[in-house]
Amino acid sequence: MGCQPHIVTLGTVLTLVFAPRAAQARTWHINPDGTGDAPTIQAAMDSARAGDEVVLASGSYTWTSQGASGFDMIRMKADVTLRSEVNEPEAVILDAEQRGRVIRCID
Repeated sequence: MGCQPHIVTLGTVLTLVFAPRAAQARTWHINPDGTGDAPTIQAAMDSARAGDEVVLASGSYTWTSQGASGFDMIRMKADVTLRSEVNEPEAVILDAEQRGRVIRCID
């Protein structure tokens, strides 16, 4: 009986040491001039994980400035939020320049 507390304690220590750490959500800040945490909205989307946010600074984001190709300017990722830095509808403009779809949401 004297050994039981030590076994429980060891088990608790091993659980704490080897338990997977919960991933923390990240906020990706993107600027129209290509500065920020990623050079483009799509680069941030590609790097983001579930629960992350991609936050756009005020300005205009075009097909050309974003280096878009294919049929979509931005391909959303499941469980990633895309939003404006400010709460003004006209603050962020996404312009596909008539080359394709602005945003594609899958899942």
